[in-house]
Amino acid sequence: MTSFDQAVDHLRHYLVEDGRISMQDICAFARLHTDLRDAQFAALAERLIEMGIEVSDFDAEESQIVEEIEERERGSIRENTQLYMRDVGEFQLLSRDEELACARAMNEAMSEVLAAIAPVKTVNESARQRLNEHAHPDRIKRVVAGFLDHVEVLPDVELADRNVSNSEREDPFDYEQALHRRDVFEAVSGQYFATARQERSPSQLIAVEESFRLFKFTTNHYTDLLDLFKQLIKDVEAALAKVQSICATAGLSQDVFENQLKPRLTHAGLARVVTALPNDAQSSINAHMHIIERARRSLRKVESQAQIEYLELLKRDQAVNQALQQYREAKNQLVSGNLRLVMRVAQTYSRHGALLLDLVQEGNLGLIRAAEKYDYTRGFKFVTYATWWIRQAVTQALNEFGRTVKLPASLLQSIRNVTRARNKLTQLHGRDPTLGELAKECALTVQQVRDIVLYEHNAISIDEPLNEEEDTSLVDTLISETVPSPEQLAMEQGLRHAVELTLADLTIRETQILTLRYGIGRSSDMSTSEIASELGISANRVRQLSNKALKRLRQPRYTPILEPYL
Repeated sequence: MTSFDQAVDHLRHYLVEDGRISMQDICAFARLHTDLRDAQFAALAERLIEMGIEVSDFDAEESQIVEEIEERERGSIRENTQLYMRDVGEFQLLSRDEELACARAMNEAMSEVLAAIAPVKTVNESARQRLNEHAHPDRIKRVVAGFLDHVEVLPDVELADRNVSNSEREDPFDYEQALHRRDVFEAVSGQYFATARQERSPSQLIAVEESFRLFKFTTNHYTDLLDLFKQLIKDVEAALAKVQSICATAGLSQDVFENQLKPRLTHAGLARVVTALPNDAQSSINAHMHIIERARRSLRKVESQAQIEYLELLKRDQAVNQALQQYREAKNQLVSGNLRLVMRVAQTYSRHGALLLDLVQEGNLGLIRAAEKYDYTRGFKFVTYATWWIRQAVTQALNEFGRTVKLPASLLQSIRNVTRARNKLTQLHGRDPTLGELAKECALTVQQVRDIVLYEHNAISIDEPLNEEEDTSLVDTLISETVPSPEQLAMEQGLRHAVELTLADLTIRETQILTLRYGIGRSSDMSTSEIASELGISANRVRQLSNKALKRLRQPRYTPILEPYL
């Protein structure tokens, strides 16, 4: 295929007739013989125009190309939306029993994770500190969102009384139960870590795991605790990787490393194992023993922090990874079974200044958050709970991207309240309500309503056409014929500076003559005789100095300074 420059040369030599070419010929050639996109056809025409070739129908063809591109983009958006809706339709809707099964599986997986990390001292101490710092009715829910108990019989859900405010409704969170469980966890953990590692009984370990596994921590605290555990695992794997690399260099098999060296890295028996190796392997390992010792110190440090042997940490990490995988599978099933709900909610907001697919993606994030926070033990359906989170995510996205100028969320809510009140009063009275009526309906002052109304309308583009029949845009009505444009002012300032640089190389008398002769920095110019009278010299001398100065200014070294303004 022909490149851009090759296309320009071909058009210039073979298709241009009498210094002219039509935009239609340019487009036809470019579509057949180049890989250029439609948006680049105008660049071909502009290059030919720069070469002095006249391009007919340039403006009309360019606008047609732009319309074709925009139409294809709109078609692409419609096509992507249809494809997404088709894919979403392939997911099966969940029944109530399947919904509960997913929620229970997520809780059980999260409970297994907590049980696996409960005996790790750094995690345990961090969890106890968080629970104690927030042991207040107003703060406990910042750490504990609920409990992970397995519940078969669900409570009946009562409809909320619309006449009762949120602050007056009974809080379903059991604060006394949270404090009791915290106290039990504090007691068994203190007893467990007060006992020497070799003397801890299995019953003590089980008590720590069982007392910790039923706390449903909020997402950020749960993630922090899991990160503490994963950091210890990362340190263990880094130390083992160094030792394993040395063993591979020494020619030892993976079985020898796993069964002989790895279990004894933090024990005194490592030297006996190294001595029993073949001579070549023994020599290689002894040569790198300083690296192995650093790795052993790292492992002992991890064991000291966790109060668990590092091999036991690795086993618990496997259990954590398995539980996390089960959690992800259950959550994905719960989310994918409700993607149609996101589409339905997003469609109700699709005419508020944002693309439907963008709203769907934001709604999907709200759906994922709802799946993570859903508590099936309260009895309500997941759809009921998720709809609120989806709607919140979509409206927040509209607040972020639906307007050219972002407004505060409180102001946007006030705008919605005023709009709702206006529609209600218009239907009631059959006319547009006054500011006073709106203020009374919204419980605001007249000045507040007046300020809110000013923000109702979104910004518009100054390049947007005023109507469909004319090409005139708003910017055309804003241009002043008398005030110079910024481009013109910049050009004049640059020209003035260039002339000053050029005249600086002349003598004072030559600069005076040229300034008076051509009116530089003056409102008018002067004739040769007027300059002679002004300076007290003959007219012939004025012409001589003027010609001499102009000859000097025609030297090539001044061309780069003045050429941009010619």
